[in-house]
Amino acid sequence: MYSGIGCNQDKEINKTEWLTKEVPYGKKTTLKLSDGTQIKLNSGSMLYFPKVFKKDSSRIVFLEGEAFFDVVKDTTRPFIIHSSSITTTVMGTSFNIKAYQNEEDIVVSVVTGLVEVIDNVDKQSVYLNPKEQVVYNNAKKGLKKRSFESSEVSWKEGKLIFEGADLKEIIKQLERWYGVKFIVQNPRLLSKRGYTETFENASLKMIMETISFAGGFQFSITNNKVTIK
Repeated sequence: MYSGIGCNQDKEINKTEWLTKEVPYGKKTTLKLSDGTQIKLNSGSMLYFPKVFKKDSSRIVFLEGEAFFDVVKDTTRPFIIHSSSITTTVMGTSFNIKAYQNEEDIVVSVVTGLVEVIDNVDKQSVYLNPKEQVVYNNAKKGLKKRSFESSEVSWKEGKLIFEGADLKEIIKQLERWYGVKFIVQNPRLLSKRGYTETFENASLKMIMETISFAGGFQFSITNNKVTIK
């Protein structure tokens, strides 16, 4: 399940009792780890973590997907998140990691505190302060540091924010958010950009009504299938 992220890289890891929390499309969940750290997992995400963190070793977890971490400070035990091609290390801070397997970019965004992100391939290291993020592209490799807007981590508050997005980007998020499948009868609609909307705890029907009006297309929702005409 976690091949490629280094689950067996350390003897200490193999001795630990591990748990898995998987969140299906259409759901989100919050969990509290043994050290008090709180994590909110987004749709389509999975966290692999120790049942109990040992007192004399680093706090290590593995992430696939997206999660917002609020890490309890412990200067003697770094908190380390392995997510595909990067490793994120903190002592105590709040930040977001987006690392879905089917997306090219892995993104780490810091809200509070100081975070170190390491490229596992060339061992490049970047330190991030609040309102800074780093992007790792799985195809081009390398870490790129930049600033970001708080809207990028608004999902944890039940908000969907699209800023100049195209329909393809929107569909990807809606499929995860609501656990539905989209069928687009006219593929040319996918590349149309400029959708800028904010939704908070909105129904799928309300979102589609708004987007279809802006995009000039019709849609139908049947069970867990959305057809764009």
